[in-house]
Amino acid sequence: HLAGGRYLFQNSSIPTTSFFSFIQPEKHWENYYWLYQAVLYGFYSVFGLYGPVIFRTLTYLAALWAIFSILRPEKNDDSRYPLFFLAMFIAYGLALIPRELMTRPHTVSYLLIAVFLLILERKPGKAWLLPLLTILWVNFHGIECPVLLLIIGAYLSDIFLDSFRRKKQYAGFTKFRRWCLILCLPCVCATPYGVNTLLAPFLTAPMQEAFVAEMFPLALKNVLTFALYPPALLILSGAT
Repeated sequence: HLAGGRYLFQNSSIPTTSFFSFIQPEKHWENYYWLYQAVLYGFYSVFGLYGPVIFRTLTYLAALWAIFSILRPEKNDDSRYPLFFLAMFIAYGLALIPRELMTRPHTVSYLLIAVFLLILERKPGKAWLLPLLTILWVNFHGIECPVLLLIIGAYLSDIFLDSFRRKKQYAGFTKFRRWCLILCLPCVCATPYGVNTLLAPFLTAPMQEAFVAEMFPLALKNVLTFALYPPALLILSGAT
């Protein structure tokens, strides 16, 4: 990621070939996280090796703030179970820790998922930000566009079905907010690769599932198993 950011700053163009590899001839690839590379290298240029750590810490804290803002009860909520909301917040925070310890573009996706839902659920006056956040999201981590489309589609389909319900659940969802959400759909393709961004999640290199851990076949026991990371594994040194 740092090499990609350095290339972008030095050449004023988005790297789209395997310039960092020994493979000849260089392979072409869709750089769906070029903005992440640029921002990360910017932090590295200012703070050195602390830069990536600072960046991922900021994204993690911002994600926690957004999650807390979504879960916390409203001021007029007389709920008798405040500990439930606190427990949920702690659970989300702990679940994110193992993934946030890795300096990779998905950390920004976690943040934007939370911010997107925060605006939809708690900040109706900020709906105009959704298309802008969509553009940022797909340029930070375009391969996550199916998640973004799932969120948009879930709300739009529920709003459509609401017109057939006796008890309206989206009565306060104004037309302006609906159009802001609809405008997010074309914004998903607002990247240097246009419509090809939609294909990025479904394109893999030959044999990639054999050496990329996230693409290994998923065993059922791994889905049904819950385990906490030992503290010694949370921070890995260069020696390990």
